[in-house]
Amino acid sequence: MTHLTTPHLNARLAYLADKPLPAPAQFALAIAVVLVKWEERRRSRIALSQLDDHLLADIGLKREAAIHEAGLPFWRH
Repeated sequence: MTHLTTPHLNARLAYLADKPLPAPAQFALAIAVVLVKWEERRRSRIALSQLDDHLLADIGLKREAAIHEAGLPFWRH
């Protein structure tokens, strides 16, 4: 197995891990996290809308509940 990092890079990353991110980086990271959550919700709701009644029963949902959840916008929890 090939290691993608070198000892020098590992030491640099360890040094950076002890420092807080600058404010713009914290903001960008927060935005990225929100976007990833929204995308995951969108994908999950699309997949939920495509399940048949047998699979919905396996996860304990009725068709009406699945339709309701699948119809929610991606930004709603």
